Amino acid sequence: RQYDLAESLRLQKEIENDYEKEQNLAKKAHNEEVKAEEKTKLSQLDLAAAQNKKSSSEEELSLSKQYKAQAQQEQSQSAQLAIQALDYGSKSFWNMIVAMLLSIVFFGIFATVLSVRLY
Repeated sequence: RQYDLAESLRLQKEIENDYEKEQNLAKKAHNEEVKAEEKTKLSQLDLAAAQNKKSSSEEELSLSKQYKAQAQQEQSQSAQLAIQALDYGSKSFWNMIVAMLLSIVFFGIFATVLSVRLY
């Protein structure tokens, strides 16, 4: 009987040790699972941050392109205005020359008519 009792106690201790080992293994597995979930969450956050950075960079690039296009458009408009001003200036210069010549001709005709009438 004592042998059976000692054997029974030894088996019970073995069972308890096995149970503790299983519990420790289960805790380790759970801890590893929690760590893996945390790493997954962190990598998801990193991915989201990278996507936000990418989208903000794309928005900045788009705005930069818009500003560049707008500046080029304004530059071409100012060049067109300068060309129109030069064109208008040259036309007004030649119009002034023609007006002066016409006034000389009309003054000459007026003077001729006046001198004919005076004699």
